[in-house]
Amino acid sequence: MNKKLIAIILAIVIVTTAVVLGVVLGGKKGDTTDTPKETTIPAKGELAGIVLLNAGGSVEILYDVDGLVMSVAGFGANGIELAKEMDTAVGKPCKDIVGVLTEKAVKLDYVTAETKMIVVKEGVDSYLPTKDFLDGCVDAVKAAAEGINIVLLTEKDMNPNGNISLESCQVLLKKYLNLSGDVTFDGPMKPYGSKYYLSTKYLEDTVYYTVDASDGTIKTCSKTDFEMVSTMGFLPEEIEQGNTAEETVDPEYTYTVE
Repeated sequence: MNKKLIAIILAIVIVTTAVVLGVVLGGKKGDTTDTPKETTIPAKGELAGIVLLNAGGSVEILYDVDGLVMSVAGFGANGIELAKEMDTAVGKPCKDIVGVLTEKAVKLDYVTAETKMIVVKEGVDSYLPTKDFLDGCVDAVKAAAEGINIVLLTEKDMNPNGNISLESCQVLLKKYLNLSGDVTFDGPMKPYGSKYYLSTKYLEDTVYYTVDASDGTIKTCSKTDFEMVSTMGFLPEEIEQGNTAEETVDPEYTYTVE
């Protein structure tokens, strides 16, 4: 066998191997085709997902593969109060308990006209028992809190770490303020702690708010706090305590939400 023939055979072997590896490893370099996310169905009795309800207080409802509640946990003073005496929730449909918790929030005056909005958030990597599972939770909230804006946040509205993305936080604030059309927001591109600091025009004034990326809680903030976080990366009270943020703050953005 001459050297030229050996070289041709080796070339064929190398090309064939590359093609096989390309198939096994999900495509050759430069292939931008998205690989569909595999859905693993949890076993019976295992945690399948989480629904976070922010109705004037944050509560996580953990459910199994059938959409039945496994446990209820509250966060912050209002959330802990909402989650009290919810042992009877275990084994019941998640949407029913979401409704019960919303009704409780209304009775405790956690949900009022000033609340303006209730957030239902899908937990990161949660398995949805049915296609309309989250819609059922939203319908339960609507039935318990008429006249309040209700926002559903799914995986597409979140960062890989499970926190709400900047763009989705801006949409939340837009709905909170009942603004329509194009709305321009200013503020740092990264959250300070877990909160995004946002400003926008409302009527004739510039208003300043924080939106918590963990649960969508919206609160007003001062112009001073907004400017300090935007330019320096820390708040005035932290100067006195000598506890300033270590991370640098990205330049301010101007972002328009349609």
